[in-house]
Amino acid sequence: MRTRAYRRHQIKRCLDNRKNDFYGATSRKALKRHVVTPAACSCWMCGNPRKHLNEITLQEQRSILNYQESLL
Repeated sequence: MRTRAYRRHQIKRCLDNRKNDFYGATSRKALKRHVVTPAACSCWMCGNPRKHLNEITLQEQRSILNYQESLL
């Protein structure tokens, strides 16, 4: 199990790496939220296609394709 100091170090490292992202976080709290969940939003363009567009995800599409090819 990792220590609290290690986890703090990892968050600080990620904060330093992502502070210049396009996300444009103005406060430290918003930047930390961006580190923990890098997606800026969950709109229909960024979110899960199953939820917003009633489509299957890319992983499911690949799985179905692999299954169909294995039957041939």
